[in-house]
Amino acid sequence: MIRTTARVGRTGDAVNRGQLRYLTRVDGRLHSGNYPFVAEPVDPFEVESLEFLEPDHAVYALRPADPLEVVWGFYSPRASFAYPGGESVLD
Repeated sequence: MIRTTARVGRTGDAVNRGQLRYLTRVDGRLHSGNYPFVAEPVDPFEVESLEFLEPDHAVYALRPADPLEVVWGFYSPRASFAYPGGESVLD
């Protein structure tokens, strides 16, 4: 349904640590969740293509702009996330 092609290198000495914040609207209320992570990213990492292959499927509406513009991302063969790291209602 979705096909992605990426160019990836090798892990180096870098270890990334931090928190990601996800926002979700549930029953009209905005929820925030913090998710701590640790990852050893590869360098380089480049998404070359992202294709949505089934125009008749509902997920097709999520396809990205053309041309593809990747503003952030990473690939790590070794990554850990904690779910959930804390949630709260924002509004």
